[in-house]
Amino acid sequence: SLSQTMARLVSLLVLVALCLTFAATVRADTPVNCMYDDLVGTWTLQLGPSGFDSSLNCTKPWSPVSSYTVTLSYPNKATDAAGNTGVFTIIYNQGVEVDIAGRRYFWFSNYQAQGGKVVPLCSQTFAGQAWVHNSEPYNPSNWGCFSGVRQQNKNMLATHAPSVITIDAPSDVQRRNTLYQHDHDLVERINKSGTTWTATVYDEHLGMTIGQLEQRAGGAKKHGSDFSTRGRSTCRPPLSATMSRSL
Repeated sequence: SLSQTMARLVSLLVLVALCLTFAATVRADTPVNCMYDDLVGTWTLQLGPSGFDSSLNCTKPWSPVSSYTVTLSYPNKATDAAGNTGVFTIIYNQGVEVDIAGRRYFWFSNYQAQGGKVVPLCSQTFAGQAWVHNSEPYNPSNWGCFSGVRQQNKNMLATHAPSVITIDAPSDVQRRNTLYQHDHDLVERINKSGTTWTATVYDEHLGMTIGQLEQRAGGAKKHGSDFSTRGRSTCRPPLSATMSRSL
């Protein structure tokens, strides 16, 4: 009937709108590259008022009403000052989600722009981009804002220096315009190391530039890796190196 056809059309339009919104959200990554070592440790969170719905805008002024301390430890354990335990998940290299004591915390990592460079500040939450709500599977309630910093502990393993990412420097433009080439020697060394998986190359990447490959990975501005130098010795944070050897 006409009414059923119109209902289906409206449903389709709503689905398209949701897809476009999701696509726009995915593209809005921040230019940081925060690794596991940058994020584990004890965090002190300053919590604002709660009781709001998901429309809460944390970029608007708010004042803390309490503090909350949570420690993130190997491999993905979260422990608060009251002894409650939960889990944490690193969302790519962009932020962290902590699920503990019936509440779920999420924050984007902070960064600072200095001229043409971006310095990640991984031990801080990004202002206005940190939310907490109840750990409910659908339509979570009781939203609130928070800010947080990771405490500096002398007993913590030394972490690597923050990646300073240069945006659109002439040398970087030249690098991104370089054509990708297979590194068969690297693939052979990986496969001879006795891993539980097999490395390979993909011919579909031939003819693409380093910049195009970085764009596939989420964009050049937030990646400290350089596809053109793979196979050379790179410096890994000590904790990440220890974890990778245990896999």
